[in-house]
Amino acid sequence: MTIGEHGIEVVDEKAEDGAVSPSRVVRGAERVAGSAIEISTDMDEESRMTQAALGLAMVVGGILLFLLSIVITRYAGLGAKRYLQMNMALLRGG
Repeated sequence: MTIGEHGIEVVDEKAEDGAVSPSRVVRGAERVAGSAIEISTDMDEESRMTQAALGLAMVVGGILLFLLSIVITRYAGLGAKRYLQMNMALLRGG
């Protein structure tokens, strides 16, 4: 393997002897290396604000759901306690 002015060159020693041809992965990598790949990381201001607002809304929504679940659990526990008290009162005949 050599890295030079023309990019990364992979030389398969077995292929030079004529024993093994280049693998499908190497041919695919050579094909991709020949084409132009453009990666853009620029975000416009509007989409950045949208992402920030959405993230903040998700955090606040998660906190509210957590607090709501605490309240519901508390009342469910009180209701189960009251239910057991009524059943025990009926079993005692009181």
